[in-house]
Amino acid sequence: MDNADPEMNFRKLSQGQELLLAILPIPSAILSMFGSVIIITMAFHSRQKKPWTPYHGLLTGMSLCDILFSITLAAGNFLYPKSTSDRALAMGNDATCDAIGFFNQFSYSALLYNAMLGYYFLLTTKYRYSNMDIAAKFETSMHMVCLGWPLLTAFAGLFMDVYGEREVNIGCWVRKDIPYNCGKGPDKTGEPCKSFLYGNVFGGIILFVCLCSLVITNIVIWTYVRKQVNHHDQRLSRLQKQQTPATIVNFEESSEENENAAPARPTKEQRLAEIQEQQHKRLMFLRFQAMLFVGGFAFCNFATYLLRILESRAESNFQVKELPYRFFFLLLLQAITFPLQGFINMFVYMRPTYLSNRKSHPSESKLWCYRRAILGDSVEPLHSDTRPKIHSLPVQSFRKLDKSIIGNKNGTNIVATSTGDGVSSTASVPPEVDPNQVKEVVWTPIELDEQDDARATMVKKSLAQKNTDASAVMMDGTIQSTGYDRPQ
Repeated sequence: MDNADPEMNFRKLSQGQELLLAILPIPSAILSMFGSVIIITMAFHSRQKKPWTPYHGLLTGMSLCDILFSITLAAGNFLYPKSTSDRALAMGNDATCDAIGFFNQFSYSALLYNAMLGYYFLLTTKYRYSNMDIAAKFETSMHMVCLGWPLLTAFAGLFMDVYGEREVNIGCWVRKDIPYNCGKGPDKTGEPCKSFLYGNVFGGIILFVCLCSLVITNIVIWTYVRKQVNHHDQRLSRLQKQQTPATIVNFEESSEENENAAPARPTKEQRLAEIQEQQHKRLMFLRFQAMLFVGGFAFCNFATYLLRILESRAESNFQVKELPYRFFFLLLLQAITFPLQGFINMFVYMRPTYLSNRKSHPSESKLWCYRRAILGDSVEPLHSDTRPKIHSLPVQSFRKLDKSIIGNKNGTNIVATSTGDGVSSTASVPPEVDPNQVKEVVWTPIELDEQDDARATMVKKSLAQKNTDASAVMMDGTIQSTGYDRPQ
């Protein structure tokens, strides 16, 4: 039961501990802002190569909100009301505390964007929605949900005067005494406090929805991908049993025996197996990306969630006031990890482009690959590989093409092989051909659906009937010349 003496005699943090909790969030917040700026930079650089997608839009929105959140966390420990706060570094007033409370509430939009990324991965994997469909049907609603509720409640908190110093977490937010002097005891009005209700409406609902959404969407994605992988393995096993040794063509041997001979046409089963393989790789990639985003979210918010649970289970105001002293190690962990979300998101978002650069430019350093991932093609290679230079392609599904002669320049055959790995292509040259004489070969992605597959087949047949330059099929169905004469 609350009384005056216990409330006034709770164990407090030392001045050194207060100073440590105030300073530790600053480096993490700076790293988070740096990571968010990198994500935004990469997203806008990518528009030079491919259309803007809902994935880029959600990440950009989350990064902008995270920048604001990082600034709020870094400044929050210094802007408590100096006249009423017992914090060692408090140097603000009621207005600065209200401002921090407003931005803390609005920053919940970054958590909602994390949840929306989970729904995005769910739509693209299990329900096979294209980026165009998501943009038309869901993207606007996603942004409205992520920004609307936090912004509405942030303004409501200002008008209802509910912001104040928090006992446990960083900065100002929904205070404990709503209305003022509520509760029982000396100098109390006896009116029940409503801070728990306001806290749940303002933040508890968002936290619960985000956590449940991330868990549920990733469980659904995991089980769906696992089911598809098992189905793919079973189908591939049946195709391998049906395939006789005579139908298996070794393209390396055939190219050595006769470079000008056309390779054997893949059977329908082989083409289907290749398409299944690419879909399998794409699903595995999306599942792993979703897991990385969830892992980063859990790492950054674990301490905060645990402190919220401990605070909600406290039976008296005295126990709440003693939480910082009893669980100082959790406050330290929160001060370090809570502001890091943008920095971790940067590595998750950069990972596909970085892996593509590592594969396309094996002679370059890891630092160079990171720089190219951030700044794009403006970062020129420092070393020249002996093999032909190949364009890095965006991570998506590709049709695996056969090894064949795709062009002829000054009597020299140009031979290329698509790896079909969903990242980039490689080119191989006959032993007697000087690699330095081989020009750049560009493969362009083809979506693995029936419509694009039929369109690609139609264009390839049309090219085979005409004595024109070798061309590449773009995603929009147009033709782009590669500068090589079609082989006769």
